[in-house]
Amino acid sequence: MTVCRSGDGIRCTTGDVWSTWIAVVDSDRDGAVDDVLRVGTVAAPVQLRGSSSIRDGRIDFRSDGLARTIDSELLNASFAACLPTSSPVDNVRRISIVSGSRISTHAESGGGRCDAAANL
Repeated sequence: MTVCRSGDGIRCTTGDVWSTWIAVVDSDRDGAVDDVLRVGTVAAPVQLRGSSSIRDGRIDFRSDGLARTIDSELLNASFAACLPTSSPVDNVRRISIVSGSRISTHAESGGGRCDAAANL
C-alpha cells in the first residue's frame, strides 16, 4: 500500500504541500496507481507539508508494515501540520517517522509561518 500526495485524488503527484492525499495499491510496484483505496483532504487554513525525504510525494508500506522510501529504504521523514497564524504561538505540529515505524509528534512555533518540514 502507498500513501501519497495527490492533486486530483486519482494519481500520486510530487510536492511538499499535501492538501489532498490518497491511499493506493500499486500491486506490481511500477509507480502507477492500480486502485485508489481512500482519498483524504486537509481543510484550509490548515496546511500539511512533507519533508523532501518523502521523495516523489510517496510513502510505501510493505508487507512487514514498515514505511519505506521509493528506493525501499526505511523512511526517516517528517510532516508539519500548521496554521499560518501567530496565535497560538505553537502553530506547528511536527509529525516524525523514524526507522520506518516509530512515530512521534511535538508542538513548535513557526513564527506564524508554515514552512516545509525539515528532514530528519
